[in-house]
Amino acid sequence: MQINKNKLNWIQLDITARCQAMCLECARNIDGKDVNPFIGKPHSWDMPLDVIKKAVTPEMLSNNLQKILFNGNFGDPCIHPQFLDICQYIVDHAHKDLRLNISTNGAMFDSEYWTKVGDVLKNITHGVIFGIDGLADTHHIYRRNTKYENVINNVKAFIDAGGHADWQYIVFDHNKHQVEEAKQIAKEIGFNSIFFRGLTTGSGAARNFTKAVNKHKDGGMGAKTKKNNEVVVHIDGRKGYQEAKKIVGEAPKDFLDTANISCQYYNSKGMYVEYDGTVWMCCWTGDMHKRKNQLFGMDKISQEWKHITKRFGKHFNNLHYHSFDDILNHEFFVSYLDKTFNSTRNDPDTPRLDTCAKTCVWGKNFV
Repeated sequence: MQINKNKLNWIQLDITARCQAMCLECARNIDGKDVNPFIGKPHSWDMPLDVIKKAVTPEMLSNNLQKILFNGNFGDPCIHPQFLDICQYIVDHAHKDLRLNISTNGAMFDSEYWTKVGDVLKNITHGVIFGIDGLADTHHIYRRNTKYENVINNVKAFIDAGGHADWQYIVFDHNKHQVEEAKQIAKEIGFNSIFFRGLTTGSGAARNFTKAVNKHKDGGMGAKTKKNNEVVVHIDGRKGYQEAKKIVGEAPKDFLDTANISCQYYNSKGMYVEYDGTVWMCCWTGDMHKRKNQLFGMDKISQEWKHITKRFGKHFNNLHYHSFDDILNHEFFVSYLDKTFNSTRNDPDTPRLDTCAKTCVWGKNFV
């Protein structure tokens, strides 16, 4: 692969591993109770501003980038202690068509803070996605340690200050009866859109979330046309891995070792940077060395990470130690990944990554 940071279309940054929530099935916690020990100590959870400036340089912001995404595997970007400074840095250097997308639970801090966020972001094309999974009596069931009323107050302050907000609603059995009411509330508050994950059959992710809620009770989208200033309503039409298998038929036993891999991020000219400064092709490979399944000895990916670090060392792709250019010119990105795409998962020299095999085969995005 030949990757030039100045020709990237978009970049995804997981700027922190901090989050006050304990959402079930989130990679940063164990069963919604304990923090995943593989994400490190709290002092290492925040990507410093100087590292962010290495990941998105003023030149990139003013010229080539079309979109920046603040989301990822482990944290909520809006809780980063320098979040407002980070946003201001991007605003100060961004060209007029660059878009900043941010995903958050929106429950941290108070309305005064969110007024400041709206005041900064109003100067750039942006969208902030608030994860609100139900109403006052249901939202907290999955999105633990957050309070619906606090999120709504923060959203109102953000919008009043000039912010553009979107509502992501994961549909469960316990909140599906509130979908229509949520649409009306979204319209009244001033959300740009509300989109539902799991409202239609075929959403693998929503099935997993529902299973998680039931287990722990103790504790491309199609858009309807916007008319008469109504909030845009999206329905999730993505297909999970099992649904993809139904489409192509039951795969042979060696399918994941032989199917063609088409790297989604590379094809769309995107990159992913983890909170610890590590650079990856995508968010799926980005958490390979922090998977909580390692706790139970079930994670083949942890063995893959051991193979990679034995070959390249622990810091070969880390912005704390190298420039972005040097990382992208490293053997791992230039030739190693290409070789893994054309090998098998048991290859002793360049084993195909299990994540790549399960996520980017068929040359289509099914997840």
